[in-house]
Formats: sequence, structure tokens, C-alpha cells
Amino acid sequence: MNLLEFLRSRAPYYSCMNCGDSMEGCHLRVLGRAGQTTLVQATCRHCNHTVLLQIQLSGSSISADLPLEQPPDPSADPITDDEMIDLHQQLAADSNLSDLFSRR
Repeated sequence: MNLLEFLRSRAPYYSCMNCGDSMEGCHLRVLGRAGQTTLVQATCRHCNHTVLLQIQLSGSSISADLPLEQPPDPSADPITDDEMIDLHQQLAADSNLSDLFSRR
């Protein structure tokens, strides 16, 4: 069993710290590894609240040998100053990023 499979199997036993719903079906993303420590991002499927999990494996049969998420494409166009200003204004007017992206 790999680490993500293990975390998915345990997720139903945990509740989101933001909305209180079960973390079953949450989105899991491996952000990085250093030695026996793996950093995993878990996002609630109900409210999109994100938490970071620092998992340390030692003497376990669970494998942390997982692919890391690929970084953004470096050849993509950079974010413009106007886009940053627009984002700032939207964030100032909206309560959270979920609201901002759900309207599009």
C-alpha cells in the first residue's frame, strides 16, 4: 500500500476543520519529500479548505515512493501586473478563493 492509498483509506475517519464534513474523497497532493518525511496537501471536497500534512514514516510497510506533482510550465506566459491588480481587487471584495472561482 502506498502513502496516498493509506491516507485515502483513513480519510473517512477524519473531519474537515473548517466545515466539519468527512474528509472522505478529499483531494490529496504530494508536495515534497525529504528523507522519511513527506509533505501532503489535503483539500476538503465539500468546502475546499486545505491543510498540510507532514507525514513521517519509519519502520512502516507503507511506501512513500510517489510521484511529486509537476511544477507549472516555465514556458507559460508570466502573470501581468494588471492581472495581479485584478486578483487583488477580487480578493478584497470576496470572502475566499472558492467564491471567486465558483463564479467563473
